[in-house]
Amino acid sequence: RLFLLDSLRGITSPALDSPDQASDPTWSWDGTHIAYRLRSTLLVRPAQGGEERVLVREVAYPDSWSRDGKWLAYGAPRLGHYDLFAVAVDEPDRQPVLLVTGDPLADEPRFSPDGRWVAYHATASGGVDQVSVIPFPPTGERWQISGDGGVQPRWAPGGQELFYLDREGRLVSVALAGGDPRHAGVPRPLFDTGLEASWAFDQFAVGPKGRFLFRIPF
Repeated sequence: RLFLLDSLRGITSPALDSPDQASDPTWSWDGTHIAYRLRSTLLVRPAQGGEERVLVREVAYPDSWSRDGKWLAYGAPRLGHYDLFAVAVDEPDRQPVLLVTGDPLADEPRFSPDGRWVAYHATASGGVDQVSVIPFPPTGERWQISGDGGVQPRWAPGGQELFYLDREGRLVSVALAGGDPRHAGVPRPLFDTGLEASWAFDQFAVGPKGRFLFRIPF
């Protein structure tokens, strides 16, 4: 089940009326809606309750919203691969846009704050996960951002920097001049997180004012 945690008041409440197993809750930028997977459907509903709407009628795992709330990026298993798509939230009958295909595994698609780019990680040659960025809408172009492996890309709030975890569990920063991956700087390790970097689930988030939230096992 999904729950809402009010961190200021210490109150936890169910996010869904249904007792069915749901997963991968993903907040819209303004905090008014949640997308989530329920069995073999991808749905969205107001955060405080209300009518849910089906966005995709297949097994799909939501990852990020565009800041304007118009698009939702998600991953889905297809023919032995794990591909990435974007669906128009308010146009459920519109065909999803294929973002990334052909890699054994592509995951963690993240819209840039201005909505012009999508960062993600994918298994590259040699079985190493690398962070890349593509334009949105996609043009077939792709720019690799990580140098020696990386997973879980996250944009800085202003879009001028991209963070990810490298294979040693370090938090790495890459400057993007003008928020453009074509002008990416050299990857710069910031500090050791103590995490074993995972391609399968979220382990950190970027907050305002240079703060980070880490999922530390115990």
